Amino acid sequence: MASKKTDPWKPSTRGPAEVAKRIAEAKTRKLSPLDLSNCGLQEIPEDIFALVDLISLDLSDNALKTVPSRLLDSLPKLRQIILLGNPLETVPPPARTRLRIEIDGQAFRRCGRQLKAQNLHVLFGTDESMDDADFLIGELSHGFPLASLTLGTRAITIGEGNREMPTVPLQKVLDSLAGFSGLQQLSLHCIKLDSVPVGISQLSRLKSLGLNGLDLTKLPDWIGTLNLEIFTAMVNQLTELPASFSRLRTLKTLRLMFSPLKHIPIVIFDMPWLQFIILSNCEIREIPPSILRLDHLQALSISHNPLESPPPEVADKGLDAIRDYWR
Repeated sequence: MASKKTDPWKPSTRGPAEVAKRIAEAKTRKLSPLDLSNCGLQEIPEDIFALVDLISLDLSDNALKTVPSRLLDSLPKLRQIILLGNPLETVPPPARTRLRIEIDGQAFRRCGRQLKAQNLHVLFGTDESMDDADFLIGELSHGFPLASLTLGTRAITIGEGNREMPTVPLQKVLDSLAGFSGLQQLSLHCIKLDSVPVGISQLSRLKSLGLNGLDLTKLPDWIGTLNLEIFTAMVNQLTELPASFSRLRTLKTLRLMFSPLKHIPIVIFDMPWLQFIILSNCEIREIPPSILRLDHLQALSISHNPLESPPPEVADKGLDAIRDYWR
């Protein structure tokens, strides 16, 4: 997450020496993530295949037209490969169902059908064409069971003046969301919207919803009709949650970071089934005794708040210490 406006689509160029250095460091330190974005790569460096501890590999903004099956299937721990911003023509389907492959809307139009939907995450950004939009809408509205989709930018910026109106192709996708019945994960990132697209209310299979960096001041009541397990609304202007959230009985994780919340939203204490709550970088001064009502809560993240009660030295020790303070 950036603290100022950046252009996440054009990171700084890295040459062969930097690529070799990063791969060597990953091997020596047994690192799980490796960032080789914007390195001018036309093929996968052979040394990558020795990184048996690799979990996430970022190959964004290179010149890759394909990736070898060996990359997708031979690294035992690999769970995510990011291929955004590459002129992909072919991507072989991986043998493993748990490998997440991230591509953009242009690549989805060229080779998305080559992959199993369960492996695929599409980011439809602000530089996609109308042809890309029409293809995505046609596929998702006619049975392609894409499970995961992000609309907007890659990065989430903090601060005013960083939001742009959706492009015409992106707006067309936003207006078509009601027809994407197979979606299980949907995120909107750093675009300027007057309201949350109502088409989302029709997505009965949706398990995870992210409304991030939209500068929202309120959320619609109909969110309470969804069957969500994860809800995220970071970098907004929210000061409260709708009472309808108390109907989200499948919700386990709630994230509201970087919002001007003066207090923990009252409705949260009517959601005893919550397991994880993240409220860092807000304006919260108190964790009230009502926290004891959340019987299933396993973790409460409330760092970088001006806490007064319980005192910060208590809150910093974690959820058990907070509970002990109020008992």
